[in-house]
Amino acid sequence: MKDYKTTLDRLLKILNRLYLGELLSVLELADEFGVSQRTIQRYFNNYLQDFPLKKFGRKWGINNCKIEINKESEIAFSTLEKLSKEAGIYPKIKNHLEKLRINSTNIFHTHLKVENINDKFDVMVLLEKGIKEKKL
Repeated sequence: MKDYKTTLDRLLKILNRLYLGELLSVLELADEFGVSQRTIQRYFNNYLQDFPLKKFGRKWGINNCKIEINKESEIAFSTLEKLSKEAGIYPKIKNHLEKLRINSTNIFHTHLKVENINDKFDVMVLLEKGIKEKKL
């Protein structure tokens, strides 16, 4: 039986390194993970196809396009869901994935510009309450 946890770990390591700006070769990754080049190529062709990847000669890297943080996270979670469904373990881990999705900051390296709203905290609390109660 295939070890999907190991596959997920490898995919997350690959994505993290790509988002940190590394260029990765199939041969080097195969050697590093102790798998065939075909396995690594399958990762790129099947599981990572929704990411903005580009081949630079014989290496893979992130294409120079900007992705919003929410889109990055959503792509990562959809990839995890896809793999877990193929493994037949999705019903067992569905709740854990949802908790992770809700509680996750970003699993990728990003820089966010966040507005300071400390002086508007009372208004934000009131606004949040109105939204939850579906009031105008």
